[in-house]
Amino acid sequence: MTVQIRELKAAILKKDQEIQQLRQKLNQMHSNKDATEQKGVPPDSSEDRSVKPESEGVDVEVEVVEDVSAPASIERVDVIKLVYVDKPPTISPVEEKLRLAIDAILDENLDFWLRFSTTYHQVQKFKSEIQDLQDETSKLKEKKKSEGNASTQIKSEARPIYKHFREIQTELTMWLDQSATLKDELKSRSASLCNIQEDITRALKEGVEEEEIQFNSHQAAKLQGEVLNMKQENNKVREELQTGLDHISVLQLEIEKTLKQLNDEFGITSDQPQLQHTMSKSRVPLRAFIFGGKPKKQKSIFSFMHPNRKFQVVRTGFALTN
Repeated sequence: MTVQIRELKAAILKKDQEIQQLRQKLNQMHSNKDATEQKGVPPDSSEDRSVKPESEGVDVEVEVVEDVSAPASIERVDVIKLVYVDKPPTISPVEEKLRLAIDAILDENLDFWLRFSTTYHQVQKFKSEIQDLQDETSKLKEKKKSEGNASTQIKSEARPIYKHFREIQTELTMWLDQSATLKDELKSRSASLCNIQEDITRALKEGVEEEEIQFNSHQAAKLQGEVLNMKQENNKVREELQTGLDHISVLQLEIEKTLKQLNDEFGITSDQPQLQHTMSKSRVPLRAFIFGGKPKKQKSIFSFMHPNRKFQVVRTGFALTN
């Protein structure tokens, strides 16, 4: 759009310059005519009194017409007619086809970015919830330490925490399924953009070989620039999504570690059947998971990691250090 506006401004400026040149020529013609009449020499009838400047995409015709209806005693007045024929830039069939392919990908952006943004910000939600539950777990450990053993009251307080951890664990699995779908879409979009680049190169080569060039290098460069920008955005999204996958894997390890601690210290494993029955009644709906509370804006996915904790992520396996 910016390139088209710039081209239109340049065309308008060129028209203005041509109009100024035409006015100067007309003024010069009038000056020569007046000087000839004062000397008593009739104007040369063979003089060409129409001016047609050549301009790409713009036809400007200046025609001098004598007003024959005026009385003979009155000096004849020249009426100047400027006729502008603005020819809009035509789009070749080749460029139109390539433009439709690019627009088809752009039309899918809104839905894709909505789902990616929702998935991206869910990581912050998981991080906050897990951190809160870990704080509650630490309080229970301190309480057990002060009392000397795990009383019935402490166990009853630990069960909701355990249940919430298991719910988040299920949501993390759902998140991984969502991200896998997004990764497949990114791969498909990348392949489509590469195909468009090849089509542009092929169309430019075929256009040069034809007698009449319908697709020039300027048009090809403009389309290639748009496709290149889209590929860069696609790569950036893929990197952010992979970063989110790495952090989700770390969160899964944290949950497994905390669940084991709850089992060992509070003996919740023996209550597992009752706990599973309670969890089946309180599963988080998929819609609530996908379109949950409004998350805060984050500059980068790294910003939500706790500043006092360090996580070492390895692609083939994830090591967690405190």
